[in-house]
Amino acid sequence: MSLDRWIGLCRPGFEGDLAAELTTVLAEEGVGGYARTEAGEGLVEWVAYGLSARELLALRSLSALQDLVFCRQLSLAGPQLTALDPADRASASPPRRPGPPPRCSWKAPRARPMRG
Repeated sequence: MSLDRWIGLCRPGFEGDLAAELTTVLAEEGVGGYARTEAGEGLVEWVAYGLSARELLALRSLSALQDLVFCRQLSLAGPQLTALDPADRASASPPRRPGPPPRCSWKAPRARPMRG
């Protein structure tokens, strides 16, 4: 699954304004796509055409995306999951791989004494 869309959160009722704002800002950068909204949800899904996840991540640092007026939060997402039964929450999980869970290889940095 690849990240191919932006999910923008806004105040309910401002979905159309956020969709237009995202479309304008991204069109100025040469990015094509379309927005999907439903009135009153407070959510805009903006699907990009033909960009890789890396290219979308690079766009995240655009100052114009940082300064959106109607957007409260902007995140990257993959395609929407479909054909899942909302009443069956257990079997929708992917099957667990056999064996022990993977170990975390991250180690906390060593604390240095404070100078003082």
